[in-house]
Amino acid sequence: MPVHSGSLLSLDSSNLKWARKYLVLTEDCLYIHGHRRVGFHAPQKFILTPNVMIFSTTLKEHSFELVFFSDSIHLCAASEEEKGEWIHALEQLIPRSIYDKGDELQAACFERDVDFSTVVLQSERSPGILLERRGNWAIVSIV
Repeated sequence: MPVHSGSLLSLDSSNLKWARKYLVLTEDCLYIHGHRRVGFHAPQKFILTPNVMIFSTTLKEHSFELVFFSDSIHLCAASEEEKGEWIHALEQLIPRSIYDKGDELQAACFERDVDFSTVVLQSERSPGILLERRGNWAIVSIV
């Protein structure tokens, strides 16, 4: 049953062009349908899990990004209000979602033993922490 739906721009990663898509958000998935003029193909299906992250971006006015385990989607709303509606709907559903059993990253986290490290700072200054995004990963560095 749809929770939210509407037409947004989506960034095509192959040619870096924005195209209008029709999105349907359900309790557990986001479906992205192509434009009617292109033809009716099966929609792209993205399963919502607690690992999904939402970021506001500066690629285009009113744009935001959804980062899934295996993909990221750049979307753009027509207004800040519409963007807020989509983000609010997603923020309500993501924490209530369940882990995807096919999520290799999540499975690896449950299987791996946790390694602890002790860090001693030799300076009175507060350390700077840099988060750098690489694809669907975040690299943490102390600077």
